Amino acid sequence: MTKSSNNRKQSPEPAAVLPPAIAAALAALKAEDNARELRAAEHQKETSTQIASMKEELSSLKEQVRSMKEELASEKSTVKRIDSIITQAGRVYTFLGQLYSSRADTQDSPTPAPEVQPKRRKT
Repeated sequence: MTKSSNNRKQSPEPAAVLPPAIAAALAALKAEDNARELRAAEHQKETSTQIASMKEELSSLKEQVRSMKEELASEKSTVKRIDSIITQAGRVYTFLGQLYSSRADTQDSPTPAPEVQPKRRKT
């Protein structure tokens, strides 16, 4: 080993050999870096909390959508039943209208009265 490699192994911390102003500036930078890391960790923690909250809200909204879809399906089924009833009622109404119309037509036109034959008395 050479003398220079021995010096490197045994050299004191760089801050110890630096002038006091530079050492203070370096310490300030390290403190600022540590503070920045703490803020980043806190921000990450807040972000994780917000994400968890949003996931819960999303889950709740999905449940509401599922419930609304079920309700809508039920209402569609009810509407189909009502439509079917209306369609059937329409057919009945049309039939009754035709029946009434044909009956009214026969009442308006003179129809020959059935001939009544006089009853004969047996003597």
